Amino acid sequence: QPERPPSSPTIVMSPKEPINMKAKESAKSTAAKSLGLSKREKQKLLSAKYTPEKRRMEKIAIAVFFSLFTVSLVRLWQATIFGAQGNAYLWPLSFLLGWVLADLASGLVHWALDTWGSIDTPVVGATFIRSFREHHVDPVAMCKHDFVETNGDSCLAASPAVLACALAPHAWLLEDRLAFFLVGATVWGALGAVLTNQFHKWSHERSRPALVSALQQAHLVLPPRHHNAHHTPPFDCYYCITTGWLNPLLTVTRFWRLFESVIVACTGAEPRIDDLTWTQDLGYTSKGKKSE
Repeated sequence: QPERPPSSPTIVMSPKEPINMKAKESAKSTAAKSLGLSKREKQKLLSAKYTPEKRRMEKIAIAVFFSLFTVSLVRLWQATIFGAQGNAYLWPLSFLLGWVLADLASGLVHWALDTWGSIDTPVVGATFIRSFREHHVDPVAMCKHDFVETNGDSCLAASPAVLACALAPHAWLLEDRLAFFLVGATVWGALGAVLTNQFHKWSHERSRPALVSALQQAHLVLPPRHHNAHHTPPFDCYYCITTGWLNPLLTVTRFWRLFESVIVACTGAEPRIDDLTWTQDLGYTSKGKKSE
């Protein structure tokens, strides 16, 4: 397992170390109930929040996203064939930009949901934050999730982007190279965002298809060794999980710490309070493994 980046301090936690009182007082009720529970009990408590209603929403989101993605892709293809500008060379460029934007978006979402709020937060708590808390309690639990549970939330979040692309005036795509390029980057970025959790899941699986392993080794999708750096308490670095390309840059520039300092100065909120409540008494060490 790789060492944490030097600009991100390591915290060592053990079962005997009492949880910070400010964290305990600030934590929402569900997190407070998790104190003293075993890893299995915590995971069960979090899994109970995955309701039939949420699964129906995920199925609808998947159908909506891939329908809109297909429409957007067909419109780009039509513009490539019938447009007067010769846009074919923009496909790989828009794909590259889209993949980078997806990696950045994955980092921003991952950082926000790891750092702020709780599973009791209205709207996003049970819908999005729950899965992030469950993942830090039991990182391999997601390997048991099917396609719907793995990718439903991502489809819901990315659907507005492909909706905008599907509704873009056709004349733009035919006549304006910049519009074609930006719409293409948005379409590919949305696909990258949707597949992010699948890439993330593969990074935790011990057995993967040969093609997936090859893509990981080429660093075209998130490699397991690269992602291991995030799974060291206090889980505060290497948030980008589509490809992980941007993680070294964002770590060296201390992007996340600077972003947090601005929010703390403006709101007084303290980062990662709820996440620490869920994970601190599980006995993680500086290497991200449970202490004996």
